[in-house]
Amino acid sequence: NGWEEGGSPLRRVGDKGVWAITIPLAPGRYHYTFVVDGTKWIADPVAPRTIEDDFGRPNSVITVGEATT
Repeated sequence: NGWEEGGSPLRRVGDKGVWAITIPLAPGRYHYTFVVDGTKWIADPVAPRTIEDDFGRPNSVITVGEATT
């Protein structure tokens, strides 16, 4: 979503504190982070981290598609 706050809101799934979203993505490597309560940017706690972005915030990464060797 071009790092737009609020551009891809998650929805609560069940009552166990799980939030989710489905976004169709082409194969590739994507960096992302979560914005909590509209102000706090945090990395995904269950995903690998990459380097910090240009603002010193942590990012997570997801790879879509088949792994190459």
